[in-house]
Amino acid sequence: TASELSKSMESMRGHLQAQLRCKEAENSRLCMQIKNLERSGNQHKAEVEAIMEQLKELKQKGDRDKESLKKAIRAQKERAEKSEEYAEQLHVQLADKDLYVAEALSTLESWRSRYNQVVKDKGDLELEIIVLNDRVTDLVNQQQTLEEKMREDRDSLVERLHRQTAEYSAFKLENERLKASFAPMEDKLNQAHIEVQQLKASVKNYEGMIDNYKSQVMKTRL
Repeated sequence: TASELSKSMESMRGHLQAQLRCKEAENSRLCMQIKNLERSGNQHKAEVEAIMEQLKELKQKGDRDKESLKKAIRAQKERAEKSEEYAEQLHVQLADKDLYVAEALSTLESWRSRYNQVVKDKGDLELEIIVLNDRVTDLVNQQQTLEEKMREDRDSLVERLHRQTAEYSAFKLENERLKASFAPMEDKLNQAHIEVQQLKASVKNYEGMIDNYKSQVMKTRL
């Protein structure tokens, strides 16, 4: 009877130890899941903050480029206006010279050479005005292209920001849901810890009982 009881006690102790190992393995797995979820949430939060910082820098750079382009266009426009005023003055001078040529036929050749020079200067100025106008047009087109590109980049970044924010919100909600679901798991885990402690105490009690039975068997044998 003592031998059978000892075997029964050994079997029960093995069963209790197996249950203890299962509880400890489940506890380790749950702790690992919680750490992975917290790491994923922190990573998405850092990505959202980095995108916000990039959007801010791009906006500041666009404002600086836009201001520089406006200054260049203003300078080119002022040069064009001065060239037009100079051309108008040349027109007035040309009219005066034509009148002077009509009145002074005796000096026609000398005045004709001067007139040709003035006409040449006028052509050069008109060509310069055309070039400046083309340059102003190119600058305006460049400004429009730059503004369009900035708008597209800003829309792309805003869309990406919205997408990352939505993902972050979804992860946050999932994290809250998992935390809420982990609450009963933690209760179960605590209960399992209590059960493990109780099982350990029971194992110790059974071991004490086995030792007592062994000592009784020895006394009986003696």
